[in-house]
Amino acid sequence: MDLEFIKEIGKELKEAGIESDEDMEAAIAAEVEELGLDVDDFDVEYDDGTATLFGIVADQDTLEKTLVAVGNLKGVLKVVDEFEMGETEAERAAIAEAEAAARAEEREQRVAELKEQIEAARASKEREEKVAELKEQIEATRAAKAKEERVERRRKRAARRKRAAARRAARQAARRESETVFYTVVSGDTLGKIAERHYGDWSKYPVIFEANTPMLKDPDLIYPGQVLRIPPLD
Repeated sequence: MDLEFIKEIGKELKEAGIESDEDMEAAIAAEVEELGLDVDDFDVEYDDGTATLFGIVADQDTLEKTLVAVGNLKGVLKVVDEFEMGETEAERAAIAEAEAAARAEEREQRVAELKEQIEAARASKEREEKVAELKEQIEATRAAKAKEERVERRRKRAARRKRAAARRAARQAARRESETVFYTVVSGDTLGKIAERHYGDWSKYPVIFEANTPMLKDPDLIYPGQVLRIPPLD
């Protein structure tokens, strides 16, 4: 499910000094965490206004709320859904995390060993030359670590796309694309007017409000350009 939004309109991100796509990714992740949306192993890839979302969700409501929450942030033009459902993927993510932690521990141990060698080299006649050599090795180790982490992130995102594509057909039964409507607010709208338009009854506006929490804090605080979920009535 991919949704489009108005890039220049939306909630201002709290983080100051956003200068790169990576800064934007960090700010979006912080926003999702602050909202308390139940997404396991959340990750986001941001590129020129398009936010591709990864993670494991337990239900369709959480999936849709997260898409809308990110899309209604200023600077986001389009949201691409690469979410997964189910405990199997969560277990796989836990294994991958444990493996990454083991690699990180091994690298840190190597750095510690090199630091010990630096201290030993300082006491030797070839101190300056040896220290410089070992410092280069430490920097190379750190650079390799950073490169490995970047490659791992790309690999993980590619693997998620592949798994998500394979699972998409099976997930269609659980999704309610044909039932949930995504509505863009226009000037003069209220939740009551929107409920009247979609349900034929203005008093049903709490249904829309509830479907858009925790993003909405007050039923009277909506703005033109904002995208809302309009779920079907039970």
